Amino acid sequence: MKNNFWHHSKSFGERQKGFTLVEMLIVLLILGVLAAAVVPNLSGFTSKGVVEVANSELTTIKHTVAAYQADHAGDFPCSTQPIPGSPQTILTGVSGIAPYLSSSNVVGTYTVDIGGNVIGIVYNGLAWDDVNLCWKRG
Repeated sequence: MKNNFWHHSKSFGERQKGFTLVEMLIVLLILGVLAAAVVPNLSGFTSKGVVEVANSELTTIKHTVAAYQADHAGDFPCSTQPIPGSPQTILTGVSGIAPYLSSSNVVGTYTVDIGGNVIGIVYNGLAWDDVNLCWKRG
């Protein structure tokens, strides 16, 4: 009897390789909690990134308009010269600022006033801030 008891108890003491179902469920639970805490924070970063890209494009357009004016005796890249109080939409085609851009992927629509200030009109999902003269989250 004694010999038979020790023979069975040895097999209980040996550990099998691998994870148990309970261990796997605990790991999945921890990963789920971490994902739930991180994902909402990441969406804020992407929305800030869109605003930064839009404001970077705005800066590029401002520099491009200045370069256009320097080459065209102060004229604006518009269909007509701006009249005080009525901004004109900037032409981005071949007759406008496109030759001055390294890539013609301009997403926003902009106007320029008589003072040469570039003002945003439309940009996917963003609103124009008249006080700070930049794009912001709509």
